[in-house]
Amino acid sequence: MKIDKKEYLYASISAFIYGISPFITSYTYNHGNNGLNMAFYRNFFCIPFLLILCLFKKKLKVSITQLKNLIIASFLGPTATSALLYTSYNYLPSGISTVIHFIYPVFVILFSICAFGIKITSKHKLSLILSTIGLLLFFDIKAFNNFFGAILAISSGITYAMYLVWIKKSKLNEIDSLVLSFYISFISSFIFLLFNIKGRFIVINLDINIWMIILFVSLLTSFFATYLLQNALKVLEPYIISIISLIEPVVSFSLEIILQNELLNLNKFIGFILIICSVTLTITKNSNKKIWKY
Repeated sequence: MKIDKKEYLYASISAFIYGISPFITSYTYNHGNNGLNMAFYRNFFCIPFLLILCLFKKKLKVSITQLKNLIIASFLGPTATSALLYTSYNYLPSGISTVIHFIYPVFVILFSICAFGIKITSKHKLSLILSTIGLLLFFDIKAFNNFFGAILAISSGITYAMYLVWIKKSKLNEIDSLVLSFYISFISSFIFLLFNIKGRFIVINLDINIWMIILFVSLLTSFFATYLLQNALKVLEPYIISIISLIEPVVSFSLEIILQNELLNLNKFIGFILIICSVTLTITKNSNKKIWKY
């Protein structure tokens, strides 16, 4: 099976969408919403739309084994990753937590090599090195003041790395992308509902405009961006997708500079260049190579 360039485009667009979504959702946080509540609604609101499309395509049935794998994937990806990352914001500035979280491509490669003996090409190794250095240049050591927050942020990267590798290893990527998105959103929203009720994070009394923003973000991320990511995972290696996903923090930091007058110092500028070079190197390599197998 050959890799089509459109899969690189899918992964890139998905990362871009995830990069702009925090700026849209941040407005809702000033009007009664919170991160964990947002994570629940983001998964919950797209369920009816995904269900209708799945029923229209007459594709909804999964095996018991697939269902078990879907539960594991849902817990690792949307649930544990979001909960750990959002909780880390209580202990560290969001920018620091985000930088730490996006070290996860390293974990994707480590899991792939240790568990499956995957061989990484020299150019992809170079891409990983460039992207890691680029991210570290965004790291403000003066703002790093809580070790527990760092553990939470690192853990969020580990769980997301496990999620990407698990989707491929368990062959969930062979399921129709709409069906996969539906089950992951359904299971994740159920877990988040229980967690948010117990932790009293659930919020219902919100302005209609806030509800519309939440609905928009849900369709933009959990419906469209996740669908694109699942399609990319059908043929691309998780470690390639993890490097391409670094478009997300680049977009987020760019919006901070443009919309919030964030200072662009030399370190950040070099970081931008290194990450862009890393992603470019990744998407221009092996467009005609066969995919790797477990």
